[in-house]
Amino acid sequence: MRLKLLIILFCFLSISNKLQGQTETIKFDHFSDQERAPQSYINVILQDQTGFMWFGTATGLVRYNAYDFTYFTHEPDNMNSLHSNNILSLYADKNKKKLWIGLQNGVLNQLDLHQEIFSSHQIPQIEDSPASVSNINAILESRNGNLWIGTDESGLYQFQIDNKQFMRYESGTTTIIPIQVTGINSLFEDSEGILWIASFTGLYRYDPEREAFDQYLIDPGYPLPRGVCQAMIMLPKGVDWKGLRLKAELEVKGKTYPVQWSCDEKIQADGSITLQPGV
Repeated sequence: MRLKLLIILFCFLSISNKLQGQTETIKFDHFSDQERAPQSYINVILQDQTGFMWFGTATGLVRYNAYDFTYFTHEPDNMNSLHSNNILSLYADKNKKKLWIGLQNGVLNQLDLHQEIFSSHQIPQIEDSPASVSNINAILESRNGNLWIGTDESGLYQFQIDNKQFMRYESGTTTIIPIQVTGINSLFEDSEGILWIASFTGLYRYDPEREAFDQYLIDPGYPLPRGVCQAMIMLPKGVDWKGLRLKAELEVKGKTYPVQWSCDEKIQADGSITLQPGV
């Protein structure tokens, strides 16, 4: 039986391999405003397939090529410019041709990386809903080449590349217990094609074959559940995860809380667990 491992953690994740005794020193360089580095609030950072760094800020999109910074902003008289300046999410496609940019009010921008031309796609208004379409917080390319789109209030969408249409996933229509996926802040597709959705209301799993959602709620007794930050990681292929030591903490308003593991593994005195088959 092939073992799979999907580690779903809260903030301040630290993984240490008990077989590895060496430590690595990390050096930080500071970019000043004289170097034209972005000085406004940075919402998202991405490195594309060619090595360029992209920064989504509150005042526009910034590209860094290891030598200098290039700025892209909204130009009212240029329809091929950025639609608006407050960048919420970024995704570079696997073909190294396009950068996808999530904006406010359901606007998805597409940047042609060769021609440096922007085009816009608008999530349509939800029928019979007075509320406007919400912000695009997460973008992910699926294995079929389309884009998963996560929003903060109107749920999950798939943007179909061929016809440039948005398909909304009604969360509760294919499950026994109605589920409403809102407050999406992260998306991850595992090796089986399962979509994992992290949101302010909990963790969700979408199975395309069953066309169904499964829900993993945050323990209501946990401190300030709407303030929980979630992350999902998968260890690189070929990494022997057996024996890895796993420890996590959650910080709320300056106070640290231990993460309560739900597993059969014995919890060590320091709150960590050792990964092994069956955990």
